[in-house]
Amino acid sequence: MQVDASNSVSSDFPSAPPSVEEFPISDHRFSWSSSAASTTTFANSPLLLGCDNDRVHTESFDPFNSLAFHQDFENLGGWADQPPIIEPIPNIEGIRAIAIPQSNPRTSSSSISSSSSSWVEPPQINEPPLEVEIPRGIAIPQRIPRRSPSSATSTSSSSGLGWVQYQVNSSTRRLVPSGAGPNSGRRQRGRTRGLTPDQRKNAALMRVVKACSNCRKRKERCDPGIPCKSCIEHFKGDLINHPCREKLLADLSTVFLSERLGWHPSARSLESFLGPGSFTISSTEYMIPLSLGFGPYLYRSVRQVWPTDIRQLYHQHIVYDWPPSTHSTTSNGTPYHHAVFPAILSSTSDLQESLDAHLTVLVDAHFRHFPLFCSPLRILRDIYVLYKKLPSAHARILQQSLKLLVLVHIGGDTTLNALDPAVAHMMAAAGLETTSADGAPAAPTPCFIRGQLGGVMPALAQELMRDVLARLERLALSRQCSQWPVIVSSLAVLLMTVESIQYHAAKVGYHASYDAQPAQQQLERAKCQALDEQGVDALLGFYRACYGGCHARLGEDGGDGVEGIGVSGPEGRFVEALRGAIRNAEPYLQERRSVSVEKLEDMNCFFDRLLAKLLEVS
Repeated sequence: MQVDASNSVSSDFPSAPPSVEEFPISDHRFSWSSSAASTTTFANSPLLLGCDNDRVHTESFDPFNSLAFHQDFENLGGWADQPPIIEPIPNIEGIRAIAIPQSNPRTSSSSISSSSSSWVEPPQINEPPLEVEIPRGIAIPQRIPRRSPSSATSTSSSSGLGWVQYQVNSSTRRLVPSGAGPNSGRRQRGRTRGLTPDQRKNAALMRVVKACSNCRKRKERCDPGIPCKSCIEHFKGDLINHPCREKLLADLSTVFLSERLGWHPSARSLESFLGPGSFTISSTEYMIPLSLGFGPYLYRSVRQVWPTDIRQLYHQHIVYDWPPSTHSTTSNGTPYHHAVFPAILSSTSDLQESLDAHLTVLVDAHFRHFPLFCSPLRILRDIYVLYKKLPSAHARILQQSLKLLVLVHIGGDTTLNALDPAVAHMMAAAGLETTSADGAPAAPTPCFIRGQLGGVMPALAQELMRDVLARLERLALSRQCSQWPVIVSSLAVLLMTVESIQYHAAKVGYHASYDAQPAQQQLERAKCQALDEQGVDALLGFYRACYGGCHARLGEDGGDGVEGIGVSGPEGRFVEALRGAIRNAEPYLQERRSVSVEKLEDMNCFFDRLLAKLLEVS
């Protein structure tokens, strides 16, 4: 469609053309961009004003054609005689492109006539001076989901605003925006520094023991503890139903009470003492009193044994002094020749139940006669006072712990009352001396009865220890501060029991002359003691994982006590007594912590060594 430009101009333009001074581009220089967008803007404009002020061009205008440029602008002044200066637009990063105004395309004469009443100014390009420094725009990184390692380093294409995330730079230790630095804000995987000696030791141990099945399922960090800290935090009181490494705390009883340790009288038959077919047993029963070291007697029915050779009723025994002297060693037991009481128990079917009931009587009514170790650390009396003050429901675990301690510590000290008429009668009937050289009644040793007790005591001790450990695990997993005094006191008694087991295991056997390969037995006992140390470490690790915060309060000097424990109650008084005992024996406890199990030759070194580890306050 052709447009009649002359008619349109004569009707709309004023009679006098505008002067050069009124032309709006007289004070500017043209700078043409090399971009396609700028070229297209002018090339597609159908209507451009001619600079001769008397006509309108409808054809395309090519700014890069120098000939057409001179012809169109030759009447504007002297500056048009000079060649066009095309200056490149400086590369200013971050400045958005300046939109060049364009004329709307005219498609009809009506549209031209309607718009020609006003002057159409040519496009203006506002170019900032080059010497002015323009600030660069800051692109705020947007958080995008991580798809692959290669995409993690790419920047977000979104131009919207968002939150700026910061993190600590691993090299400068300062806060930097995410995405800054050589790692593009990502956390560096793997170790950033070397392991400490303790960490290396723990890593080597974990390669051997492996992670527990619970931690492998949950993909969490595990540790060598039984149970591990991760399982304690995750399952809490329900850990009993999800045992870590398929083991419960009660399984440690088989480690602490191994029969190879020799803490109890050895189970021996009459044949091992007298030989097969060299004795007869009477059908007559006598009731005799048995003493377990202190307290009342345990009465049991016995039958007399008649050996073919009376000389078999004299034995050599290795006896150690109690309490051990300052020069007592593991190899300086004193040998004695004793007459053997010629009798055995009539029945052993109810012996375990009878022994358990007798231990209850000793703990409840006669524990003040218990043969204590002379130690600067005096806490057993405070533990017993706490046991007597607690309700029966809470005192059960302490009662079982004290019974176990009595059984292990004095179980091998079974003796007879030489003044009992039944005992004196049976001794005289067997032709044994009833008086010693100084005229005092001779106290025979019940070696045959000890052999029978040796078959019952390990089972009873296992039952007591499993009960104590199971109750301890349930209470500790509840993590109630009000239960902490009961737990720490029960654990202290349990460690005293382990110390007593190690003490008896280090001694030469009471009937060493009847033992086969005593040197081999001593070697096995040393190996069992090393296992004891591992069990103790697991037990202490479990305790500190559950009650580390309460235990730290032992280092405080008085105060309001532990949360949930009244100061005036029996638990509060026990905590204060325990703090005082630790303060008074601190140098002694430090010395005991440095004792190594491999160098235990002094009989005094077995005691308070594990207690010192328990009562250590960091």
